[in-house]
Amino acid sequence: MKNTSAGLFAYCQGATIQNVVLGKSCSLYYNKEYTGLEGAFGGLVAVAKETKVTGCTVAAEMDFAGTNDNDEPAYVGGFVGYADEKCTVTKSKMHGNIKISTGTAQMTCHVGGIVGMTEGTVTANEMTGELKFSSGISHVVAGGITSSLPEKTVASSNSFMGKVTLGGTSSNVIIGGLYGSVSSDRNFDNAYDKSVTLGNISVDSFANAATTEVFAGGFVGKAEADVALSFKGYECQTNISLDQSANRIAANVFLGGVLGGCDIEEAAKSVSFEGVSNSGVYSTAYNTAATIQISREFIGGIAGFVNGASSFKSCVNNGEIGKLTSAANCANTKNYIIILGGIAGVVVGADAEFVSCENKAAVTNKHYSNCHPKETATNGWYNSCISSGILGAFENRSAYTAGKLTMTSCVNNESIVAYRGAAAGIVGYARNAQISSCNNWGSLGQNSTNSNNSAYKGGIACTLTKSTIDNCTVKCDVFCSNPASEIQSPG
Repeated sequence: MKNTSAGLFAYCQGATIQNVVLGKSCSLYYNKEYTGLEGAFGGLVAVAKETKVTGCTVAAEMDFAGTNDNDEPAYVGGFVGYADEKCTVTKSKMHGNIKISTGTAQMTCHVGGIVGMTEGTVTANEMTGELKFSSGISHVVAGGITSSLPEKTVASSNSFMGKVTLGGTSSNVIIGGLYGSVSSDRNFDNAYDKSVTLGNISVDSFANAATTEVFAGGFVGKAEADVALSFKGYECQTNISLDQSANRIAANVFLGGVLGGCDIEEAAKSVSFEGVSNSGVYSTAYNTAATIQISREFIGGIAGFVNGASSFKSCVNNGEIGKLTSAANCANTKNYIIILGGIAGVVVGADAEFVSCENKAAVTNKHYSNCHPKETATNGWYNSCISSGILGAFENRSAYTAGKLTMTSCVNNESIVAYRGAAAGIVGYARNAQISSCNNWGSLGQNSTNSNNSAYKGGIACTLTKSTIDNCTVKCDVFCSNPASEIQSPG
């Protein structure tokens, strides 16, 4: 099949497709104008109803270049574009690449390595190819397995070992290693769901606009409003990178080794993590000539941003947060909010607890901000540049609920670096917090001769209000330099 204008079947109902292989010599190309489900594109089936796909393999190259002026969504999947609630896709392998190369600006594109969108069952599938976006489509919802998990969808024991690369000028982006967006209550438990996530997510470019939002998570990209979401027993290893070597403008960029983030306006019912670890690395490239104007950039080894009641128990971060992949050692982000945490970036909206969590990797925040949390706010959020071993910030807002933070028996073991911002062993900023039996063994700063190390630093916390610290221990080096700078206050 060479340069065909669709997959193997345009439409199936009541079909069984088994052991079919589209080899890597195959190439599929979609460049039609469409409305509704006519915009579905799949390697095997564009639209499937009451259909079973099992034991199939797609290694073909797929290119979606469809356009639509009627605001209808497109559905693109390695096997099936759109599948109804009576469809199953199981034990199939995607080794090919899917490219989203064209599209009209108002479109929403749902892309999955296995299924673009499904309300049926997608289990025991494997994705090792690449989803690559280079278009101007405004809304992108992408997952290594499927773009989203509506209420009826059954998903388990899937593997993401491929890559998702975001280029182009999309302005509303959700990317998950396994699943993009989750819009219904979900309990992910490794005891029965043997899902694996150890691929790569690269955020190379997006629309430079003050309203742009990007969510990216190694397991799930975004938890939608009013969902209860829990993860138990997973080891996530997806690497996430963000290119900041060019001018970048956005409202929100939320990145996490397991969960990218929650809706910023409407809270989730609850988000919990138990016995979850991250080994994926968050890396970034800077250019000192570039201006980074991202209003809120929240990054965490487990979760980037949580809005709502939350719980982190026995979670471990093993992946370096803030690894530099460029020669430049800092980025000019003055008056913008950049917060990194070994376990979580930012938590807001309700009570939160961190129990027996541990950070085992360096957390490095090289943003030139001159800001630590203080009583001045921009758009309701305190200007701050924070790097912290466990939690970047709790209720980092001028208007907030009466949420309470409890941190017990948490440990930081590695270096925490901030450039002209805030560095803390356990928590960078918190209100209404009780911190007890926590230990910091990691140094605050790289070495005594590092001239990029001026910051507010605290062995346990940087800035607290209405909070208590009890029975905590600090054994670490604290380095500050450049005494001419006002941004220097070690403790």
